[in-house]
Amino acid sequence: MLGGMTSGSTSGSTSGGTAQPESDLVPARQALHAIAECLLAGHQWRTIGTIRLTVTPTGFTTREMIGAPSRLAVEGTDVIRDPDGLRVPIAGTLLALADRLGVGCGAPDGLYAEGTGCPPVPVTGRLVLRVDRRPGRPA
Repeated sequence: MLGGMTSGSTSGSTSGGTAQPESDLVPARQALHAIAECLLAGHQWRTIGTIRLTVTPTGFTTREMIGAPSRLAVEGTDVIRDPDGLRVPIAGTLLALADRLGVGCGAPDGLYAEGTGCPPVPVTGRLVLRVDRRPGRPA
């Protein structure tokens, strides 16, 4: 599901002095999972026959691919398309986001039975992610 992408912080951290429950992160996590599966991994699978997403300091990215786009990456609240550097805000539906990026929308065909299902649900709100890096908490 891509709806309800407004999300404040991880469980136990504060935003304006108020702790926010981890459940607030679920819609953002589901939306980012759908983007990773249906846009980045799906396009990479159809282009070069492999899925290799890498975590970056600001999000995650595909490997270099042949042709254009040569790379897709999520950086903060945008998807970046290389080599032209097009920056597309995460908003609308997966199909609309794919169209703005000039790529197909769909999970890697035949690799696994379960996944996000690539829902055509609109993104609502704005995506705000904060990482709680206190000792003893996973980043």
